[in-house]
Amino acid sequence: ITVATSLVLVVALLTWRRPAPTEPPRTRERFLPALNAGIRYVRNDRVVRRILLRSVLFIAPATVLWALIPIVARERLDIDAGAYGALFGALGVGAVIAALSIGKLRRTVSINGLLVGAGLVYAIVLAVIVLVPVFAVALVALVVGGAAWTTCISILNAEMQVVLPTWVRARGLAVYLVTFTGSQAVASLLWGQVAALTGIVVVFVAGAVLVAGAALSGFFLRIPEVAGSDQ
Repeated sequence: ITVATSLVLVVALLTWRRPAPTEPPRTRERFLPALNAGIRYVRNDRVVRRILLRSVLFIAPATVLWALIPIVARERLDIDAGAYGALFGALGVGAVIAALSIGKLRRTVSINGLLVGAGLVYAIVLAVIVLVPVFAVALVALVVGGAAWTTCISILNAEMQVVLPTWVRARGLAVYLVTFTGSQAVASLLWGQVAALTGIVVVFVAGAVLVAGAALSGFFLRIPEVAGSDQ
């Protein structure tokens, strides 16, 4: 199925005809100088640095769920492969719900308010799925958790795109993706080692505390709600 849907995208890209540019083409930058310029911009822009910091503070502890949910399924819920698939289905349902509702929420709630609220909800989910080892409860909790995760990630991603000027946007998003995936990779390894030493309950409760702390840090590390610039 993945191959088939990917082929549709490939065909669409190959047959897409971009509109003719209305401005004369600019001189292309050389790769390494362009890369260095992008890194310098990210390093020196306060808002971009803050978004990256907020991303790490949330993603690193929140990754405990993605890294260790198989252990929760085996040791706490004692479920089979079909039920385990249902857990990920619940996360997906929550993600879809968030995607459909974030637009409406942003009309009434600030960006920082959404990040704080979604982070606290996600922290509660982490605690519930190990402290209340009931499959039905886990399903409901993961629907909520999927919505909270998607809310945080989509807002941080969107804000990064908004605050970056056009000329450096692709390079800035590349740094964001490296930060995102790097935080997940390193945190997954660390959470696994800690779980081996302390047990799954302790590590999830610790993750919940850290996620809650990261959410509450939003009162001090606020992201300015500003429009992008093309300077």
